[in-house]
Amino acid sequence: MRPLAAGLAEALDPRAEKPLPALTRHPDARVRSRTVGGLSRQVQQADPDAVAAVLARTRDTDAKVREAACRVLLRARADDPAPCDALAACLSDPEEAVRFTAAVQLALRDDPRGDALLDALDGIVDRTSPYYWPLRDVWRHRENR
Repeated sequence: MRPLAAGLAEALDPRAEKPLPALTRHPDARVRSRTVGGLSRQVQQADPDAVAAVLARTRDTDAKVREAACRVLLRARADDPAPCDALAACLSDPEEAVRFTAAVQLALRDDPRGDALLDALDGIVDRTSPYYWPLRDVWRHRENR
């Protein structure tokens, strides 16, 4: 299923998008993660099934799936409060990477609920940290507002 999920997630064919929301419930976490990432375009277009599938994956049992879902929610419509609420809920996730990703996505959506987490990292994250470049994206976003 992993190669199929990867192919569907990366296909530039609208027919490939139909099975993706259902595949986000697959037993294999790597399949779920891949298909969640493939829903970006549908989430951006406010497809209700895609948005619901990604929102549900913010509560997945696997941290990598939750993190992928947080990344995709950046593309959700700005006037929909559900993505920001789901991201805010992820700020208390047991995994640091999920909390950080949620805080970054909230900041990029101009929602201040994750600012305390990001501000705590300011000045202590250097170029060797996996958090450095996402934090730079947030800083640039804030400067350009």
